[in-house]
Amino acid sequence: SSENMNNKTIERIQKLLVRAEGTTFEAEAEACLRKAQQIMSSEGISAADIASKSKDDELGVLGENKLNNGEAKSYFNWKKILLNSLSYFFDCKLIFSSAGSRKVIYTVIGRESNRITFEVMYNWIHDKTMKEARERYGSDTAARNSYCLGVANGISDKIYEMKKKAPATDAWGIVPIDEVKAYIKEHYKHLTKGKAISTNVSDGAAYSSGKKAGSDTSLNRQFGLKRIA
Repeated sequence: SSENMNNKTIERIQKLLVRAEGTTFEAEAEACLRKAQQIMSSEGISAADIASKSKDDELGVLGENKLNNGEAKSYFNWKKILLNSLSYFFDCKLIFSSAGSRKVIYTVIGRESNRITFEVMYNWIHDKTMKEARERYGSDTAARNSYCLGVANGISDKIYEMKKKAPATDAWGIVPIDEVKAYIKEHYKHLTKGKAISTNVSDGAAYSSGKKAGSDTSLNRQFGLKRIA
């Protein structure tokens, strides 16, 4: 098909560009670049096409998926804080929609590998936090919820701080969030903004314990970002 032909041509151009960058011989680099430019010109392929194909290869296709078949509405505020910070961390965007009186469905939009990593990390933190809350506070619902809110805010603060410090070449910046926004604009034309997240804390001590637990969570090791403080 024409798409397969186009992909093969882009791969050929990519190989020439890699070779041009990798060689120590100036004449070889110039020849590879010249050949790549000739092919791009004759086939009508732009630099944006090359960049997009590279991202497809490295990070998977831009798209969406429903996470976990939805989340229970109970204790949802702390989950929403966690979801929003993790989606920011992994250059994804979230769309929330109600599914009856007890369930919220959320759609994650981003590159495939980012969406998969997002889901794994959310479930890992979610399950770990819920287990810890039950072990600490048993049937005390208010304390459990306050603890979970603390964890979510502790992790959120840490994530925003880490991402500010991270060199784009080491962890992020591969996927411009603009392309995710463009996808939403195209596929969700009538989307409305949701309400602000309520963070009412009924047990201050439990919240403080959760905040410390969230701040102490070893995100570097979990995310594989060992060089980021």
